[in-house]
Amino acid sequence: MKYTIAIICLLGITLSLNSLNAQSKIGYLDENYVVGQLPDYKTAQEEMKNYQQQIQDAITEKQKELEAKSDDFKAKQQNGSLTPALADSKMREMKFLEQQLIKLQQSAQQDMAQKESELLNPIYQKVETTIKEVAKTNGYDYVLRSEFVYNKIEANNISNLVLKKMGVTPTSQGN
Repeated sequence: MKYTIAIICLLGITLSLNSLNAQSKIGYLDENYVVGQLPDYKTAQEEMKNYQQQIQDAITEKQKELEAKSDDFKAKQQNGSLTPALADSKMREMKFLEQQLIKLQQSAQQDMAQKESELLNPIYQKVETTIKEVAKTNGYDYVLRSEFVYNKIEANNISNLVLKKMGVTPTSQGN
């Protein structure tokens, strides 16, 4: 029994030493740089900008409609042309428009987040797939995001390798 335990311990120590001796190749990349260089990303940014403008235009239109109704109500109230029933009806109408505006503003945030995700997720998935291919091709065991690497050796920066693999000519960062 003691003999079996000794062999298991010896085997464990041997395996631990072997793993310590094995060198892992670690690369890093600047994901923001890589993504920012992609034509798809620039197209997605332009689409997002247009989408935001459409939403902002819809909100502005609702605000103008509400302001016009409010101004009309105030003018009619000042010149005394509103009956109490009509005034009550106009107030309810303005309250309804105000609620619609609030709902539109709230849904706008959700819609923009969903649109951004819809546009950017495929781009980030392509980048991730390419990172894995470049890592495998170049023998990297691990690839880290550059913001998590304190001691950066430029030779281990695979950002431009990823861009080249994606068919993009890198513009300003090393490797």
